[in-house]
Amino acid sequence: MKLISKKERQRARIGYAFAGIVLTLCALLAPVVIWYGLGYQLDPNAVFFIALGTLAVSAIGRFIAQPQGIWANLWRIGLMAALMVLAMVHFAAAEVYRPAGPQLSPSHSAIAPGASVTEHQIVMRALPEIKRHEGVRLTAYRDAIGIPTICSGSIRGVRMGMTISASGCDRLIASEATEYWRGVSRAMTLETKRLRINVPRGAAWTDFTINVGIGAASSSTAMRRLNAGNVRGSCKAMTWFNKAGGVIFAGLVVRRGDNYDMCMVGA
Repeated sequence: MKLISKKERQRARIGYAFAGIVLTLCALLAPVVIWYGLGYQLDPNAVFFIALGTLAVSAIGRFIAQPQGIWANLWRIGLMAALMVLAMVHFAAAEVYRPAGPQLSPSHSAIAPGASVTEHQIVMRALPEIKRHEGVRLTAYRDAIGIPTICSGSIRGVRMGMTISASGCDRLIASEATEYWRGVSRAMTLETKRLRINVPRGAAWTDFTINVGIGAASSSTAMRRLNAGNVRGSCKAMTWFNKAGGVIFAGLVVRRGDNYDMCMVGA
């Protein structure tokens, strides 16, 4: 095998065909570099078609007459590179998820007059449970029944292809945990909040409500038993919510078991 001459190699380095091949490699490597370097994901379908376009440029470039001189070619190659970058930014950049409304912050005040715990304590205790049960995924995915989901189970306004930063995800979880705790706590009597809700039990109800919904949690047998003073029976009734789409899921069985254990602390 005989290599081309030095002069031919220099000419090839500023050729449209060679530039197209290099840009194709850059396009294919960009998603990996950006993901590991910045934690940001590009749309793989858009990246594929952009790389296909640069590869087509390299093939067509074999038949295009090029002017003499390095600079006459370099500005054209630079323009090709700029167009590829703009295409990446416009078509391949995944949409960043942004909550539809203002995010809530848990209050440091007692959950009721005479209560010994605060909303902030409950939410902070619930956060690791929510993360552990829901997982943390910074790119939109479909949950067990096909709903587009992001972060740790958030579904509002989520579309496939969206991304969220790690810090944004933490703020989103705290906001939603606050919202769901406030929602379910409205179904609790003043006596329940004063005498029956400690930090782990409040966290159990927060995680439980995020998973089953405020309406279902508020009208559940578990809530009726809790307000009647039957704490142990209330915790047990939580474990009945282990189905999704009418099918028992092992993950929900585990989650309800964890809810039960936290709920029973101090019972």
